[in-house]
Amino acid sequence: MAHGWECAQPVVDEVYDVVMRDPLTRAFKTAQIKTMRQRKFSEDGSVNYIIRAAKASGEPYQPADCDYIIGVLGDTLYMTECTGQWEYSSVEAGAAKRFITMKIEREAA
Repeated sequence: MAHGWECAQPVVDEVYDVVMRDPLTRAFKTAQIKTMRQRKFSEDGSVNYIIRAAKASGEPYQPADCDYIIGVLGDTLYMTECTGQWEYSSVEAGAAKRFITMKIEREAA
């Protein structure tokens, strides 16, 4: 929301977690939110950022289910278009090119 996106949760059960309004186009989009994981490769020490995008049934989310898949890691959101994959990933160095990244700005308590 700090980046101008308006967000709302659906009132009834839906396959997506939030409805968002793009601050530039004002178009409404839907997103599924998942915890992002890091996988380290021992050979070269590189880190792969991974969002697993499967439903409880094990099937991947499809574009008809949601527009975006969002991964949360620490204080950063990583957003990518939903294309029907089980996993969306990038090596650490390329994460900013693979995903739209946004810092989570939390209000002081």
